[in-house]
Amino acid sequence: MIEWDGRVVTFHLTGVEADEAFLVGDFNGWNERAHPMRQVGDRQWVLKMDLPPGEYEFQYLVDGVWHNDSEA
Repeated sequence: MIEWDGRVVTFHLTGVEADEAFLVGDFNGWNERAHPMRQVGDRQWVLKMDLPPGEYEFQYLVDGVWHNDSEA
């Protein structure tokens, strides 16, 4: 799930049990380690980013496995 408050974009990854998760996309040159997500609960990960308005392609990299955001 993605939320935007007019300035900050919040990426939520839920229901995924993992040791690590990263947000990877065209906004960071598809750098697999540039944006680690923070675990905020059981099977819940979050990352807040200041992104200019626009369209972006991204995926989550979870323990080395690619995941799409089903709501994006």
